[in-house]
Amino acid sequence: MENKFDVIVLGAGPAGYECALYLGERGKRVCLVDKSEENIGGTCLNEGCIPVKSLVESAHLIQRMKEYKNVFNINFDVEYSNAVKLLEEQKSQLRQGIISRLKRCNVNLIFGKGMLIDKNTVRVCDVDYSADNIVLSTGSYPKSLPNLVIDEKRIISSSGLLRLKEIPKDILVVGGGYVGCEFASLLNYFGSKVTIVEFLPKIMGFEDDEVSRTMLRDFKKRNIAVNTNSEIVDIQNIDEKMLVKFKNRENNSVKEVFVDIILVSVGRGANTKDLNLESINVKTENEFIVTEKNFSINNTSVYAVGDIIKTPMLANVATREGIFVAKEIIKEPRSINYNLLPRVVFTDPGVGCIGFTEEDLKSKGISYKTYKAFFKGNGKALIMGQNSGFFKALASDDGTILGAMFIGPMAYELIHIMAIAMKSSINITELNDIIYGHPTLSEIIFNAVL
Repeated sequence: MENKFDVIVLGAGPAGYECALYLGERGKRVCLVDKSEENIGGTCLNEGCIPVKSLVESAHLIQRMKEYKNVFNINFDVEYSNAVKLLEEQKSQLRQGIISRLKRCNVNLIFGKGMLIDKNTVRVCDVDYSADNIVLSTGSYPKSLPNLVIDEKRIISSSGLLRLKEIPKDILVVGGGYVGCEFASLLNYFGSKVTIVEFLPKIMGFEDDEVSRTMLRDFKKRNIAVNTNSEIVDIQNIDEKMLVKFKNRENNSVKEVFVDIILVSVGRGANTKDLNLESINVKTENEFIVTEKNFSINNTSVYAVGDIIKTPMLANVATREGIFVAKEIIKEPRSINYNLLPRVVFTDPGVGCIGFTEEDLKSKGISYKTYKAFFKGNGKALIMGQNSGFFKALASDDGTILGAMFIGPMAYELIHIMAIAMKSSINITELNDIIYGHPTLSEIIFNAVL
């Protein structure tokens, strides 16, 4: 009986540990498997959301202090190693918090590499464990490119960047999506000379064109070199530097730059190859597991959630999927609505978006009205010294909110106001019924829909 559980969860990232916690709190006998205690929290806690946002916060504080240097007569030195020390402390604190919660819920932690034997059996370090249900939540890994193989020395992933002891003087960021832009923004504030090479025609390629253009404009003001429609064609090692050549795909012009480090930020792949998926005839597409609508595999008692399935590769999504499956197992009502997923980016200016973009609506032939206001007219944004950007809402002719986007201060927090409005089916005009605090950033909504 020691090796028999109600549920075995493979992978202790946000999807896995939240699933295990939910089940453990409700009296289920749960086993949570991961490689080591240091892996608890997954990529989000150890190599992604938390440490990166810790660096973002440090970088923003540095910038704000620079802006107010003359006001307060402050002189300070930037010590990157201290920022790294701080993020390590924060990771440890959060990890211990998760472990304490798991123990309180009587979740059994087993450390080692797990693999499927059949639909009711998992093997960890040559020991077999059985369960009525198995949940796969093994996360993802950073992808390389054919001509840019990550070695975590000079060509690094986001994980490698977090292990650097000092900030590189010159860095090339390959990929101008959400993660690439976040790193470009924070590295610039820490003092790196940053160059972005993006294959698509714009940075933040899946967001509204106005958001992308505003980000591009602000990056240029900060001397972040952005090269869209471009790809790497050659890399040469010259002394301690790398000479990188990249070509514009529109006019075939070639530029070159000397850098210390190349950060590859071109997406992530699913951690599925070592799970022995063939033992239960799992169907995959480009490494991602194909599931039913309830996240089960072939309508069995095995489920897959998080980065290993074809849903948005975000920690908050993984969390909701893990809890969904926990509810599915114990037959509780469950739902998940990806249309109400806020897309947040911790750049400076920040970005928060939800629902459709203008380009989406135009491509679908959907009629809409635009409501817009700029942060330059917002008193709180001016006081904060961060009055770049805007708020824009898109609504149907009858006032149904179809999408919204902020780019500017605290955009990644403000977007949840619109998420609640959309969830509650609030008409765009009803946003004026709220008496907003003054001066606050949220007043920009009032100004847009007035």
